[in-house]
Amino acid sequence: MKFNDLVKDLQGNPNLIAAYISNPNMVLEKYNLTSEEHDVLLSGSFDGLVSLGVSGELAAGVLSGAHSSTCGPMTTRI
Repeated sequence: MKFNDLVKDLQGNPNLIAAYISNPNMVLEKYNLTSEEHDVLLSGSFDGLVSLGVSGELAAGVLSGAHSSTCGPMTTRI
């Protein structure tokens, strides 16, 4: 998986969001990132994300603070 996949996944995959909040390095290791991509994501730099080609809207979503420590994995009711 690649950088753009991760950015999109951090928008709508609650399980990944929870894992990223808990242990970002573990999540980043699963993606084929350059060291620059890795560092920008860990830094939380909006300008850095945009400089890597992420749209402003996606970058804002990833860094919006809408994802917090209260985000958690989705569960399914049976």
